[in-house]
Amino acid sequence: MVSRRSLLQASGAALAAGGLGLCLPHPAGAAESAAARPLLPSFGRPTHLDVADVSTLDGHDQLLLTTLQGVVNRRRPRLYFNFDSGDVDLRWLPGTGAAVTRHDHATDLVRRYRDEVRGAVLYDPDVPDSVNIATTLAGLENAVAATEGRARGHGLATIADLRGRFDADDVLATYRWQLDHLFPRCTHTLLAGLPPTRTVRADGVQWREVAREAERVRDSSNRQVRTFDLSAELTGEDGVYLRFQDSYGDDGWGASVGSVKVKADGQVVASFAPGTDAETPYLFDGVNSSMGGDANRFCDGGGYFIYRFTAPAGTRELVAEVDVWNQYLVTATTTAPTRTEPFPYFRDYAVASRAMVV
Repeated sequence: MVSRRSLLQASGAALAAGGLGLCLPHPAGAAESAAARPLLPSFGRPTHLDVADVSTLDGHDQLLLTTLQGVVNRRRPRLYFNFDSGDVDLRWLPGTGAAVTRHDHATDLVRRYRDEVRGAVLYDPDVPDSVNIATTLAGLENAVAATEGRARGHGLATIADLRGRFDADDVLATYRWQLDHLFPRCTHTLLAGLPPTRTVRADGVQWREVAREAERVRDSSNRQVRTFDLSAELTGEDGVYLRFQDSYGDDGWGASVGSVKVKADGQVVASFAPGTDAETPYLFDGVNSSMGGDANRFCDGGGYFIYRFTAPAGTRELVAEVDVWNQYLVTATTTAPTRTEPFPYFRDYAVASRAMVV
């Protein structure tokens, strides 16, 4: 994750200074008396900061708080949140010269500053890009971006409800709506490019070891179709997650998979080769893997890839027939190993600046 320090240093530290700004060069012959234009919006120096740690909160709470921060700090910087489990973000505090009040529970600050926002813009949990639209609207309407449940829990009125308004499969139409309806009201000096969501690992997931290559095989000599019994995972309600890893993480010859076939009580319910369209519905997480020259998906070192399968109700036996080779470690679980939640970082600045977020 890019820290706030890295971002601001990359921007010439203009934002950190509070009252400073980068200046665009004037063309030759321009009037010397012309006032220098700041490249980025900047805000006043703080005199007192309410500080709280948000590193243990999920992305939904962090999004609500960082959009609150944007509205509050636009008028005068007063909210400061630590997103890092260490002290990286806290190193900025002494340089501000502001008095500091630390709070144990960050969400308590919603009540403290509730009168400074008009309410909440509700984003659609089923449409990831609605998070960006809600952020833009929050800046324009002096509101926070929140789920319906969180807005209700904090007693926030609904300013706009984006649920059901956009199609998750038509991202272009979502941002076209924003361009047509919101951009005319936004600042035109800043455009914020932020991913709407992030993927985070779930805590406490228990994996069952299904198979492991105990030898250091680096030449594909152990390649064969192996049958993995996943019947023990049929008790889950969220499907079966099958993970492939490197059984030896120190030499770069981890699991390679050439094909997968899954059978429920003898009937094929999934069959695909890696890298094909047929794989897409089952590839839960492939970011930490690569495609090889043999039309195989592989991972080395700390890499991994995960497939997700569902079996028909009443299935008694579930097996996966996998063409696998090299140093593989295969594990399974019934618990989703990751979750998708809003990407909260830097939205305070976008909201404070009334920038459009894309």
